[in-house]
Amino acid sequence: MSDFQIYALVLSLIVFTILTAVAVVVIAYIFKLNVRLVRVGAEDERITTEYKKALKPKGVFGKTLSVMDRVFSVIFLFVVGAIFVFSVAVKAKEGDLTTAVSLHVVQSDSMSAKFKKNAYLFENDLNDQIQIFDVIVTHKLPAEDELKLYDVVVYEVDGILLVHRIVGIEEPNSEHAEQRYFLLRGDNNELADRFPVRYEQMKGIYKGERMPYIGSFILFMQSPVGYLCLLLVIFATAVTPLIENKYKKVKTERLIEIGVIQPDDLTEE
Repeated sequence: MSDFQIYALVLSLIVFTILTAVAVVVIAYIFKLNVRLVRVGAEDERITTEYKKALKPKGVFGKTLSVMDRVFSVIFLFVVGAIFVFSVAVKAKEGDLTTAVSLHVVQSDSMSAKFKKNAYLFENDLNDQIQIFDVIVTHKLPAEDELKLYDVVVYEVDGILLVHRIVGIEEPNSEHAEQRYFLLRGDNNELADRFPVRYEQMKGIYKGERMPYIGSFILFMQSPVGYLCLLLVIFATAVTPLIENKYKKVKTERLIEIGVIQPDDLTEE
């Protein structure tokens, strides 16, 4: 993690903590105010109406809405959790390029289309373009002499990973007697990369396996804001039932006090 990422994470944590504290204070104040209104009788008519309405059998539509609400909540939590777990897996795979398979989120459109002047793309029917925010699968790099023209490889320049196509191979000569030089270019780029790439810079090879569109969600979940949103979801999921149960208990006590509910009714339930 870079110094800037650490700074962004710490700053986000500070802001999140402050905003969460403010939200907790506001929610606690509103909750206490509602509890006070119930206990002094200001909400008797409303809570009585709600109680009697709840006693009535639910129709098919009401039951369907209740089931859909629960199903939606479960699906939402599952999706959020799945995206977070997958984003962690992608991050781990990106950091470990020695494994047989790695995952990468594409953050450039340099391979997204066939530039009209790159005739070799059309002549060789090369249709394995990659869109921005795709998650691509790369495989362990083959031996240097097995790499061939038009392979798509991942290589590193100044700590940045790039995914481009081999468009030229310069065999060892008097200038580089023991190494092949590879000329690479993005399919959507008019010009080849500025400098040739050595085999040692390459980290993996792309064979056309990709998961479209989900990279934007992965990048968000990998960001400090994404982590904090996940914490907020967990916090809300844990706290909301506690508040609802406490408020329900206060309303039940008031309904017993004014005679709408008999203590025996609760015992039977």
